[in-house]
Amino acid sequence: MRFLASISTLTCIALVCGCAQQLEQVKQVNQALSTINGAPRGGNQPMNGGLQPTPSQTAAIDSQLSGPMGDKNIAEARKEAAANISKLLNIMSCTPPGSYPSAYLTPMKAPGSNATLHVPPTAHMRYHPKSQCLTVSRLDGWRMQAKNAFQFRAVYSSDASGEGASYGYTFIKQPDGAWLLGDPAYY
Repeated sequence: MRFLASISTLTCIALVCGCAQQLEQVKQVNQALSTINGAPRGGNQPMNGGLQPTPSQTAAIDSQLSGPMGDKNIAEARKEAAANISKLLNIMSCTPPGSYPSAYLTPMKAPGSNATLHVPPTAHMRYHPKSQCLTVSRLDGWRMQAKNAFQFRAVYSSDASGEGASYGYTFIKQPDGAWLLGDPAYY
């Protein structure tokens, strides 16, 4: 029995020594990839699988979210949900074509909704440069679907190509008061 324990111990030590060398190689590869991934591309830094919006693009979203609203119920809901709406619009406007933002939308997704249904607007833009975010040029079509749910439409435009796309979004108020992203709204 002692003989088997000694063999097991020696086998574990040999495996650990061999794994230590492989672990060191993996660390070196990860360090090299981190250096490459952190390098600036097209003047923008990577964000959530996409890019960082310019200050003017961020200001455009803030302006759209703080503008006057005729319906006081929608105004209150929009105010309460503004942080998640802003986060959503930044993610969607900066997700390059061929990438899907569902992993970044999952933390703000309402239970039962499907974040994979949200396709980035760049997917429908043939000439927009992948190295740039879109501008949110308009938020409209605000409507209360229920006391705890509202929808709106976001219009995105490419400053470089002039192409545009619009998408509808639904936000649902949760029992804890948080407004989370529902399934896409169709306009």
